[in-house]
Amino acid sequence: MDDLQNKIAAFLRARRGLPFCTDCIREEFAYATIEDVICKTERLNVQIDHQTANDICTRCGAYQPVILAL
Repeated sequence: MDDLQNKIAAFLRARRGLPFCTDCIREEFAYATIEDVICKTERLNVQIDHQTANDICTRCGAYQPVILAL
């Protein structure tokens, strides 16, 4: 995993079970582009301890695709 992917994974693990959309994750890592965040969350999704779903984002409250740490 690269640095941004590690940081996103750590962010999600610290908030285990809480869903976040890519826009809200990107706001946590202002130096990253939305394309970078999408790419890294797609890579995290194939790991056994992360899951994507359509749900309500914990931060913005929008119903959309989100990722969470299990």
